[in-house]
Amino acid sequence: MSMFAPGNKVKVDVAILEDPSQKANHHLFQEVYKVKGTGEILRLDTGQSTKEAFKYWVKFHFFKILIDEKYLVLQSWKTEL
Repeated sequence: MSMFAPGNKVKVDVAILEDPSQKANHHLFQEVYKVKGTGEILRLDTGQSTKEAFKYWVKFHFFKILIDEKYLVLQSWKTEL
């Protein structure tokens, strides 16, 4: 069962910066992490997902990218009084 739904706001986990398989996009993820950027889940990619790993198309401010679920953290909304 997938963890995220379209429209969910997410952040990237710092572990994505340490994964050698993500080296090609390292600069993008580094910038998103540095500015604490929030992305939006666009959709689950059923063609590239497996039973063990779900992959999502996520839209950040300046790009869209396919990301493994293990590198996404649901954005918590806190209200201050």
